[in-house]
Amino acid sequence: MLEKNDLKLIKEIFREELNEKIDGVEARLNNRIDGVETKLNEKIDGVEAHLNNRIDGVEARLNDRIDGVEAKLNEKIDGVEVRLNDRINSVESGLRETIDNEIRRAENGLYDEISRVQNCFEKQMREMKEDMREIKNYYRIHSLEENHIVLLVKEMENFRERLDAVERKVYI
Repeated sequence: MLEKNDLKLIKEIFREELNEKIDGVEARLNNRIDGVETKLNEKIDGVEAHLNNRIDGVEARLNDRIDGVEAKLNEKIDGVEVRLNDRINSVESGLRETIDNEIRRAENGLYDEISRVQNCFEKQMREMKEDMREIKNYYRIHSLEENHIVLLVKEMENFRERLDAVERKVYI
């Protein structure tokens, strides 16, 4: 039988062999992993480059489409702006014309009313002048009548005095 030392030695030998095998397997696995990692990095770099190219292409196409849409929208906006300006100018013209017509109509109405009021005042002035003439004539007639009455009263007093004087002479 084997002794303890022998067993230890065998154990050591197995351990060394096992460690060598493990180191070899580990080295092979590390080499394989490094190779796979390299291949994956290359593949990832290739995919990344491919995706970047596709993204750049898509971005360029989208920018072109956006520029095209922007140009079309600007054309449409310009067209709408021109139509709106034309419409605003048309409405503004119509409004000015309507306002001018209404102002003329109001002016004509005012002129007619002023003329009617002026005619009415002129008629009233003529009537007042006629009334004034009548009043002046009445005043003159009244004044003459008053003067005439005063003269008649004086003559009557004169006549009475003379009558009194004659009566005194006759009765005395």
